[in-house]
Amino acid sequence: MAPRELKQPGAPVPGPAAPAGPSSGELELRVERLTYGPDSLARDIDGRVVFLDAGLPGEKVRARPSEVRRDYLRAHVLEVIEPRAAASGGMRRSPPCPIVARCGGCPWQHIEYPAQLAAKVEVALREIERAARLVPEVVLPAVGSAEWGSRHRIRLGIRREGDGRVAALGYRARATRQVIALESCAIAEPALVAALPLARRIADAEPTLVEVELLVDDRRAVMLRGWSSARSPVSAARLLALASEPGVGRTPDDGVLRGLRLEAAPAPRRASEPWSSAAGDVIQKIMLDERSVLHVPLGVFTQVSLAGNRALVAQLIERAAPRPEMRVLDLYCGAGNFAVPLARAGAAVVGVEASSEAARAARSNGERLVPAHRGSLAIVSGDVAAVLRDLDTARPWDVVLLDPPRAGAERAIAAIGRTGAPTIVYVSCDVASFARDARLLARAGYRFTSFQVVDLTPQSYRAEGIGVFRLT
Repeated sequence: MAPRELKQPGAPVPGPAAPAGPSSGELELRVERLTYGPDSLARDIDGRVVFLDAGLPGEKVRARPSEVRRDYLRAHVLEVIEPRAAASGGMRRSPPCPIVARCGGCPWQHIEYPAQLAAKVEVALREIERAARLVPEVVLPAVGSAEWGSRHRIRLGIRREGDGRVAALGYRARATRQVIALESCAIAEPALVAALPLARRIADAEPTLVEVELLVDDRRAVMLRGWSSARSPVSAARLLALASEPGVGRTPDDGVLRGLRLEAAPAPRRASEPWSSAAGDVIQKIMLDERSVLHVPLGVFTQVSLAGNRALVAQLIERAAPRPEMRVLDLYCGAGNFAVPLARAGAAVVGVEASSEAARAARSNGERLVPAHRGSLAIVSGDVAAVLRDLDTARPWDVVLLDPPRAGAERAIAAIGRTGAPTIVYVSCDVASFARDARLLARAGYRFTSFQVVDLTPQSYRAEGIGVFRLT
């Protein structure tokens, strides 16, 4: 997809369409900084904060208010009056995606990727210092990803006509639940783009589907996961058979949809007990390195980028520095994404995982990939905070690793501190919850020794962060 022509100063800025709303007249603003979110920040003549949808630090812009609150405004950038100073380095570009003005998935497409990467580090450090009053002793160089065509899974909403037919299949619009029809996607792996017509056909054939997720693994096998509002199980086998009809669902790599899993949509969209239905090959093959390939059931969490995940694993191993006989406690271990390579490096690893399905996969991956003469891997299934209360601490842990969901690990932090582990390595996808938990670790006597950004999601403000804490 060819990039659109770069907009010059004085021309309209590509970005979200200005929503209808209150207006107090157009504003001229000097953009201060990017925020941890899709917006940039400026201040009006009265000092009131203005969140802008497409501004860049140092630019002077003309903007129209779209939302007026007592303490802040939201505004749509209409024009760049003065560009960022050349001495500060170029940042702005024309987004290549034709739906970026409406879609909420890639709010930083107008920023050159090296500047995105630098901004993610700057924003994360600022948020951590603001919320936790902590500054890492060392900031390690950020690790980037291929900025286009690298996501191995995409989640799509479904908008239906009154008769149930699919009106649109695509991403959600910015700040709304509206579904924007998707015909292509610059950030998705090409095999997923090729499978979009297949996903729509399946959504048309099953009117209870409310969302679908397309995935491709390291074999280039395409799979589909769907969420249904039905009260009782829907047959995945029927839909997979439909997708296997001649001429349907052809992808460039292997020609067919390998597997399909359907699940009950989470509340409030359902009024029934959880259920699932699967058909075909629903085991993803996720390569960690040349000799380690995880088998991960469809429905168990994986990162959104296969290559980005390998970079994350490599950096994690470097931070943890495993050696023979080292004891590692891996919390929120999933299917063994970090636990398996740590054990293969010789460490004695105990993984803890709340999802019973993920825990079973981690055990299976350990049995298959960890040689008996090297390290060891034991998996405990259960709530992390509850397991920590009962875990044997007679022998100290050398390293505690945690990679919690976006909400963080607040309930478990006190117990983690009581392990007395000299090193804690914290992997986070959310800087706000990381900052809160880092503050708690500092209170438990841990120094914040290093921080590193590993970017798996170019074009968005989010990134993975790796923080290392040492016991004082």
